[in-house]
Amino acid sequence: MRTGIPAIKKLFCLPLPKFKCAIFLFPLVTVIPAFANISLIAGNHTVELSSGYCWTVNYITKNGHPICDQPGSAQGTVLAINGQWAGGKHDNENLLSTKLFVDGVQQPLVDGNSYVGDNVQIIHTSILGSAYQKTCTMTITPDSSNEHITLQGLDESKYCNTFYGFLGSRLNRLTEYAAFDANGSLLHSGSNDKNDDAAVDLGNSNAVAQYDPLTGDGILSIVTGAEELNLNSFIWDRADDNKLYFRMLGAEGAAKVTNFFEFNQSLHFFEADAESWREVASSLVSGAVVNPEPSTILLFAMGIVLLRGKSYRRPV
Repeated sequence: MRTGIPAIKKLFCLPLPKFKCAIFLFPLVTVIPAFANISLIAGNHTVELSSGYCWTVNYITKNGHPICDQPGSAQGTVLAINGQWAGGKHDNENLLSTKLFVDGVQQPLVDGNSYVGDNVQIIHTSILGSAYQKTCTMTITPDSSNEHITLQGLDESKYCNTFYGFLGSRLNRLTEYAAFDANGSLLHSGSNDKNDDAAVDLGNSNAVAQYDPLTGDGILSIVTGAEELNLNSFIWDRADDNKLYFRMLGAEGAAKVTNFFEFNQSLHFFEADAESWREVASSLVSGAVVNPEPSTILLFAMGIVLLRGKSYRRPV
């Protein structure tokens, strides 16, 4: 398995008393390169995926405005299995297969490459904590991205303590937030600009907009299909980022083989002034179109080709 951690052999010192000196054999250092990430680009929308973390999103930018780009930041599905985190930028996730399309044409997946088109799609399947098999289909367009996620339970002896169906790191510049219901009605609004590690509870909101009043741009995150999973959303106001969570309380518990969860997470970008951004975000909620359709995604998933079957570790 490749790693970014150098392997250093022992340093031997051979003293020669006759000459009162020593010969030093300097250590042989072998540096094994870390995994190279890939980039999906549609118009002015760029998403970088970490090959070292099973294609977890670790960078998002739109029209030159970074959304997620801090060290340790990520976006994805994260579970706590028997008290151990799995998914996102945690260990304990095994990548099984990956498939990538640009404008409907399958492409070879090569570490370090950029894939450019009007519709860029990556489908990957992994095992989270030996408890759930996850298939994520991410589709990138110039104005939005969508992740269709399915999780199949594998082993009821594995217990899911915490089920974050989706979490996303957002730059601290996005200080204003507004949470909506499925119809676009405003439920919560405020600022999280203190960087004090406080959690802002947004209740069962399934759509949350985050906005930068200085640049006039924002991002809207919407989760659909999880209405029966007792959704609870909140923002963690961290010093590094403002992290958005959608916790699915109804999915927590034993990872029974009868468990099957399916939902969508979509991102929509917008620009507006400080007076109207909530109304703009609300209109996106009520009129948002989730793409692609689940039936198409499942057909793609049936044809996934095995590329890797190893546990990925944190690159240095």
